[in-house]
Amino acid sequence: QLPAGGELVLFDRSWYNRAGVERVMGFCTPNDYLEFMREAPELERMMVRAAARRRTSEEQFQFGEMASAMERAAEADDEEAFLALDKAFNELVGQACRNPFAESAMEQWNPLSRRFWFQHHRQVGDLPRMAALHADIAWAIGAGDPDEAGRASDVLLSYLTNFTRAALDAGRD
Repeated sequence: QLPAGGELVLFDRSWYNRAGVERVMGFCTPNDYLEFMREAPELERMMVRAAARRRTSEEQFQFGEMASAMERAAEADDEEAFLALDKAFNELVGQACRNPFAESAMEQWNPLSRRFWFQHHRQVGDLPRMAALHADIAWAIGAGDPDEAGRASDVLLSYLTNFTRAALDAGRD
């Protein structure tokens, strides 16, 4: 319901919601969204590095299975499988990093990011590349290699930043 004249509307102004929700709802500019994309890698890198250090043997197995499934989704260009795996991957990273504050922040951001990607990937994205980049992170976390997990995360976030720029530019045409 839209506010009537003279009514106030309150929005959750958290950093993650501002970048995701407000972009979708038109409350932030493309430059605001890109600024968020410049800052998001720090949190993502911290989470995957922590997950690589703190993952259990069961999670190690799960990351290996997930990496293999991501590679199969990439080879098959299987959008539905990728989206389900992406959600499961984000949840597993959140669990394995053992940081409830970072996990909570990402629980707000990931569904919005996934929707943005889904909305634009056919126009400017590359599903096999996206799935392969996620698989690289999963392999590194499973191997217990925080440096490689961080590097792979940086590569993914660089891809997503370029994807975001391309999607926003395409929307201006």
